[in-house]
Amino acid sequence: MSHPVLDKRTPGFRYFWDWKGETTEVMSRAIDETGYIEPFYEQLLQARGGAGGYHLTR
Repeated sequence: MSHPVLDKRTPGFRYFWDWKGETTEVMSRAIDETGYIEPFYEQLLQARGGAGGYHLTR
């Protein structure tokens, strides 16, 4: 990254690729300062149950 990663801030990201028009899914997952990796949505539902309470656009 070209800028500092600050605590309690959501950093932006960029990824350049040569898109050829095919169906594509773009995802990102956070990693905190302890090394904890944000689980996938399906993993959160299994662990916590229910289908609400998460910010997700599908």
